[in-house]
Amino acid sequence: MKYSIRRSTKDQTLHLVFEVGSFDSLPEHVRDQGPWQHLKTGELDNLREDYLKEITAHRYVIVSQAAAVFSAET
Repeated sequence: MKYSIRRSTKDQTLHLVFEVGSFDSLPEHVRDQGPWQHLKTGELDNLREDYLKEITAHRYVIVSQAAAVFSAET
């Protein structure tokens, strides 16, 4: 299984991490924080444990962090 990372073009500190193929089913209030720019696709097994738990529970995680320091993988 794969994940995707997108960054909001409105707020460059907002990063959205979710399972590939599930963007259209995410809550509208999440999708509306975009438009979203695709940054990366990777294997779910490589995600940080806390992000993986959030994706498992809620299908996505939004991280507010400067682009220069954001990292989704361990």
